Amino acid sequence: MYDRKISNDEMIKHIHGHPGAHTIAALFGDLSAADQQKVQDHIICRKYSYL
Repeated sequence: MYDRKISNDEMIKHIHGHPGAHTIAALFGDLSAADQQKVQDHIICRKYSYL
C-alpha cells in the first residue's frame, strides 16, 4: 500500500510487539491523518479476511 517496502529491520523495530498506532506513525508518519487511517483500515480488513 502506498508503494512501501518494509524491511526486516523495520518489521522488528516497528511492527512485532508494538501497537498499531506506533507502527502506522513510524512507517507512514509522512502521510496525512486521513491516509494513515486508510492504512489502518486496510491492515485490519486484511487481518480479519483470513478468518
